[in-house]
Amino acid sequence: MPLLVTAAASVDPKMQKVTEAGEMPYQSHELKIASYDVDAAAAECAAYSALCLLDVVILPRVIGHKSVFLAWIGAVALVQALLKLVVQWGAYRVKRALNRMALQQLEEQSRPRPSKVLQQYGMAVAPLRQYHAAHVLLYLEYVAMLPEQDAKGYHPMLESGKAPKNVYLLLAAESGDFEKVVELLAAGADPLVKNQQGKNALQLADRIAIRTRRVLAAAIREAAAQQQLLIADMPPGHSGQPLM
Repeated sequence: MPLLVTAAASVDPKMQKVTEAGEMPYQSHELKIASYDVDAAAAECAAYSALCLLDVVILPRVIGHKSVFLAWIGAVALVQALLKLVVQWGAYRVKRALNRMALQQLEEQSRPRPSKVLQQYGMAVAPLRQYHAAHVLLYLEYVAMLPEQDAKGYHPMLESGKAPKNVYLLLAAESGDFEKVVELLAAGADPLVKNQQGKNALQLADRIAIRTRRVLAAAIREAAAQQQLLIADMPPGHSGQPLM
């Protein structure tokens, strides 16, 4: 899939507008249509699977034998529906991935330049990428594609003053975006931060996203251990709440 996305990005004229106008290659309504196409193809597969099941299981019990005609029709139609589902799903994934690449370009543009003073002394340390609320909102609308009810919760978190990279981590985890989760953790996002329902990134991550859950679990253990060390080093009588 990464090679396919890279190839698509090189020939897709929409990608050329990203750095010029700051636009996403595919708008949210285009992604929704692609998602609906995937759902329709999946429903078609289910219907033809039921037809095959009818011929294999039900007809022999009712009339005593299978229908060769139904068997051929069902098998051919099911194969076609499966191919259609693969194509639709691949197109949907590529469109989301192209939007993700476009957003990464915009985020890279916002990265501060290395200090000229440090460069003079041979210490050209690349600063960490900075994330803004606008980046989170772009990801929410053009990449994450969460259900509307789930997506609504991210606006109040940004408005409440939570660090955008921490909100971004929660969003990437809920979206199952392993690469983004790793990127945000490397940029200093707090894996212990929770949403308005009291859930952290690990609890929001899908159970089938094994890699994402593993890296988040490791990050949470490390952050919790560091927090305990901070509390242990605090003077007696302190509230015990380290500054976040």
